[in-house]
Parts: sequence; structure tokens; C-alpha cells
Amino acid sequence: MNQLVDKLTNANRSFLIGAFEQNNKNTLVVAGQTLQGVPDIGLLLLTSRDGRPVYVKDVADVIVGAAEPDHRAWTLTRTASGRLIAART
Repeated sequence: MNQLVDKLTNANRSFLIGAFEQNNKNTLVVAGQTLQGVPDIGLLLLTSRDGRPVYVKDVADVIVGAAEPDHRAWTLTRTASGRLIAART
């Protein structure tokens, strides 16, 4: 798992290393690369086993979506009969 996290963290980095001017136009120079989407993530090489490459897509399902919430809140209301009704807030 640590290898997977490290690979994803390091693969999604780019750095501004300078700039140059040509024809009165300033152009930034960036080194590195950022991941562009699910296919890029899935094709990151983790390691090789028995001479065959092992990619992220081989060991994980890569999906686009919101993270699970860290906290959830509920409101409990008691009905006239004393029964509790829960509502997510």
C-alpha cells in the first residue's frame, strides 16, 4: 500500500524551473508531469513480477468520485408515540 501511495504522489508532480523569452514572449519551463485522468493513473508502473510489469490498474480500482465523508451527523426526533426517527443532516 505504501508503494502505491508513494507512486501516485510522486507521479503527480511538476515544478516551474525557469522561463525564457523569445520574440517578446515569456514562456515558462515546467519539469515533471501531472496525471491527466484515470487512464494515466491506471498505467503507472508499480513493479515487475516474473519479468512482467505490474500497473496500478492491476492492483486497484481507479475511480473518479468524491471521498467518503469523515464524519456524519444525524438528527433524532421522537414521535408522539415515543418512537425515534433518524434524519441525516
